[in-house]
Amino acid sequence: MLSGCSSTASTFSFSHWPWDKQEKNELDENQDSNPFRQTALKKQNSVDPVSQSNSNELQTPPFDAATMMLIETEFKDATVEERKRWYEELRQVPPEMVPRLIRARRLAMQYEDMDKVAQAATRTPSSAADSMPVITNHQQSALQSTTSAQTTATGNPTQPAVPVHELKPGDTMPALAEHSGSQPELIEQTGLSTGGKTLKPQPGKIISPEERYQTALKELITLSEQNLPNVSEGSGSTVSLEDLREHINLRMLYLMSHQEERSLEAVPGLSHTEQEFWQKTFWGLSNYFDQNSIPDQHDRATHTVSQLSDAIDHLRDRAHLEIRNVTFSKGIHGFGNYDRFDKDEFRPGQPVLVYAEMQNFYSELTSEGMHKTVLKSTVEIHRAGSQPGLITSQEYAPTEDYCRTRRHDYFHSYKINLPPELTVGPYVLKLIVEDQLSNKVATYTINFMVI
Repeated sequence: MLSGCSSTASTFSFSHWPWDKQEKNELDENQDSNPFRQTALKKQNSVDPVSQSNSNELQTPPFDAATMMLIETEFKDATVEERKRWYEELRQVPPEMVPRLIRARRLAMQYEDMDKVAQAATRTPSSAADSMPVITNHQQSALQSTTSAQTTATGNPTQPAVPVHELKPGDTMPALAEHSGSQPELIEQTGLSTGGKTLKPQPGKIISPEERYQTALKELITLSEQNLPNVSEGSGSTVSLEDLREHINLRMLYLMSHQEERSLEAVPGLSHTEQEFWQKTFWGLSNYFDQNSIPDQHDRATHTVSQLSDAIDHLRDRAHLEIRNVTFSKGIHGFGNYDRFDKDEFRPGQPVLVYAEMQNFYSELTSEGMHKTVLKSTVEIHRAGSQPGLITSQEYAPTEDYCRTRRHDYFHSYKINLPPELTVGPYVLKLIVEDQLSNKVATYTINFMVI
């Protein structure tokens, strides 16, 4: 490139960059076709050594090293005439405009290449390979002018710019040179395949990110619908976890594309309980973002909580029965409201209360519209320490509870008389609860001392 210039700190040569050896040789062989190299050699031969050493113009290359590498790389495969024309033109524009012009040239050639591919596809008989979009991944070339008129920073239109591919040596680009700070960024466009058709970008038309997003989302929904397992509603077949994932992913895409009604569609093969869980979940999510129908954010939160709470209630039927917060108490006043002992230390034969909260129990809706719960409890006392063993066991009659709304704050209380024969030492109280409507069983243990 500029290896013919006087050797200063700013001189650029091939040896300063990690280029491929073969590529370097090819460029050296074609050095006669490089107008920059010829110009530099002529200047070197026409200036004596003294004036050459004092000339800043000859010591400084027309462009910096990075720009020169960009130019050489871009025009490596160009014809001699095209290289000369572009080199001469690039020397007449501000240096900061060079990368933009080169990028414009590359984009225009990409558009032309995509257009050729699309035209070839229309002339080629359809085959299995035609169903796949053709993607060109190699670097190609140049942008014809993307606008019919340039706009200045003040918003006033200027004279139409000269198309990039029609530039000739000696031509100038006043619009680009004068208004380089106000040029819009050129956006590369990629062909998208939707419904078997390839969308071909048109030169001069900019596809916004929102348009690309919506197009890709529609394509993804189409592919997801085609990938769904073939299970019809009411067929009696159960859906596997992986197939259920496909259905739920599709309904999430419906929600993303503002198709809230479709996100509530029933999933084939699910039980009634699971069906209600997923529909309530998506209904709650829809309410959370439904600013048009529910403009007040507090109202949206209220509707969302209602639907998600119902969804959790339907999922509780499948969850394990849980016992929480088992505590020795002196008095029990309500859910979560009880009086604890300072220490869990008792005398033989002392009466105590035991408080326990229940979670994930089954509620059966009766014909009268009541929610029915049936729990059976057993309390055991075991000796702890080096000689463990069961001391006593007491069963309680099943507790039937009826409520017009499904219970959430549900607890049991047990009155226990500690056996008088207990000796001093550590013991364990074990609470066993059975849900007789769902046959689920849970246990909980708590330690205490006899003094």
